[in-house]
Amino acid sequence: MSGLAIVAAVIAYVSGIGSARILGAHLSSFVGLSEVLFAILFAWFALGELPGPMQFAGGALIVTGIVLVRVDSAGRGATAPDPIDASAVPDSPIPAPRTPSASYPT
Repeated sequence: MSGLAIVAAVIAYVSGIGSARILGAHLSSFVGLSEVLFAILFAWFALGELPGPMQFAGGALIVTGIVLVRVDSAGRGATAPDPIDASAVPDSPIPAPRTPSASYPT
C-alpha cells in the first residue's frame, strides 16, 4: 500500500514540475491554488458538507486571481521562457588561476 502512495506522490510531483515549466511561474502558482477549490467541491458533492460564505469568497478570490494572471500574461504576450542558448553561457564561471610572476619562486 505504501508503494502506491509513493508512486502517486512521484507522479503528482513530476507532473507539477512539468506543468510549471509549460505554464510559467505566475500561472502555475495560481493553478496550484485550485487544489483548494477541488477539495471544497469534493467535500460538497461526495461528503455533503456545504461550503459556507467564507469558502465561497475564498474560492471566488482564487478564481479571480487565476483569471487576472492569465489576462496579464496574455496581454504581455508572455509564454514559457525560451531555453538558454548554450553557446552564450561561458564554459566556467570561475576565472582561470593567475600564472606566477617571476618574483615568486616556483
